[in-house]
Amino acid sequence: THTTTCCLSLTHTHLAFTLSLSLTRPIPHHHHTTIPHHTIHMSSDDEIEMNEEDLELELDDDEMDIDQESGSEEAEDENLMENTYYGAKTEEDIEESLEMFNMILEMEETPGEWGFKSLKQMIRRLYSAQRHNDMLENYKILLKRMGPDGHVSRNDSEKAINKVLNMVSSANDSSLLSSVYTITLDALKKMNNEKLWFNTKLKLGNLYIKQKAWDKLEQVIAELKEWCTDGKGNVDQSKASQLLDVNVLEIQMYTVQNDLKKLRSLYLKCVALIGGAVVMNPRITGVIRECGGKMWMREEAWKDAYFDFFEAFKSYDEAGSTQRIDCLKYLVLSSILMGDGEEEDVVDPFEASETKPYKNHKDIAKISSLLTSIRNGDIRSFQNVLKSDVAKDEFMSNFFDDLQKTIRTKVLTQMVKPYTRIYLKSIAKELQTQEEVVERLTVDLILNEKLAGHIDQVQKMLLLERINESAAQRIDALNKWTDNLERIHRSVLEKISQ
Repeated sequence: THTTTCCLSLTHTHLAFTLSLSLTRPIPHHHHTTIPHHTIHMSSDDEIEMNEEDLELELDDDEMDIDQESGSEEAEDENLMENTYYGAKTEEDIEESLEMFNMILEMEETPGEWGFKSLKQMIRRLYSAQRHNDMLENYKILLKRMGPDGHVSRNDSEKAINKVLNMVSSANDSSLLSSVYTITLDALKKMNNEKLWFNTKLKLGNLYIKQKAWDKLEQVIAELKEWCTDGKGNVDQSKASQLLDVNVLEIQMYTVQNDLKKLRSLYLKCVALIGGAVVMNPRITGVIRECGGKMWMREEAWKDAYFDFFEAFKSYDEAGSTQRIDCLKYLVLSSILMGDGEEEDVVDPFEASETKPYKNHKDIAKISSLLTSIRNGDIRSFQNVLKSDVAKDEFMSNFFDDLQKTIRTKVLTQMVKPYTRIYLKSIAKELQTQEEVVERLTVDLILNEKLAGHIDQVQKMLLLERINESAAQRIDALNKWTDNLERIHRSVLEKISQ
């Protein structure tokens, strides 16, 4: 400890005062500045004689000491919070970790990085422990830090909110989901973050699709559409891309509801928007094309479905979406049905360069084996595949009857070629089905001119007629020519749309 003594002599109107001031302060051990003794003399003529340069140096040293001490304390606090955070993060006991995270919040003089990170960890751990009320309270605190007076960047805010929403999206507690989204949307309105509000509302809409909560979904769609207008009921052109997102949400709703009339109308509108867009999000394009493919499938327009599923697959593949696998399954499905049991009409979807790498994918192998079974006329193998986990796909299961008809048509037409007459029960045995099913299938083939003959109802026998081979060849040639024209037409339309 150093002692600085300043002596002041003052003479004024025959009075003399002497004032001695003793200033004592601690000096850090690393600081070795020697403080000189200063004497200030003041005369009646107000003349001051002092070593001003030395005094200034002394004052500068004082300020430097205070700054160094303050900076050192801040660095120590920062290190302590960082060490506490990582210790809490690796702590397996939830109560211990929560206590350590709370210590960080208490240590913060102003909201900072480590407190923000601690809150995120606390929310995650409380959710895992199913302490939902405590989780919501901490989530509210986290959102307050993102407000106008907060110290969190918009980018970090969006990441944190999206992580929380993704975390709770798999929860079965509808009350928790409702609370999280309500709290989030209210906070975003106060933040005036319209973009994140829209994306969160859109995420809520997708959640309602999974839950099939149609009334709530329609309300969300109405709010989003209103947000995309200019206040006068007209579409705000600056929000055209967001409106397309809303349309995609709506088209998914109609697809699941199987509302073909509304689905077709919205699909055509979306396709027109896709064609006119210079740059389009491939994920958006994928959803529109996938919904279109499902629509065509339900209308039994197999070729149209094949085209849309292929476009959807390419878009999902470009976006890196796992939905490409489901679309590839549907592509194989549509290619089988498009062939209608005739080998030369069955298109191999894996001949395309885009799909070829996925031919041996573990999730594609079984559906791909259906295509092989069709070509080989192996009905037993075909049936085994349909009984596997392929049946778990809700959309594909709607077309199992059509698939059965396709393989049976293939086997039946091949089987009867050497005969002029054959019992229906013989065909039924080969097709592993009942005579009534064979009879309906045979009648259908005769009416569609794929078989020439008639059924003897008494004898339960199919009587076949021999047709002129040259005439049959001409008909086949015309059919192939028509199909090729249709493919060229599609190719031209695709290039124009691009």
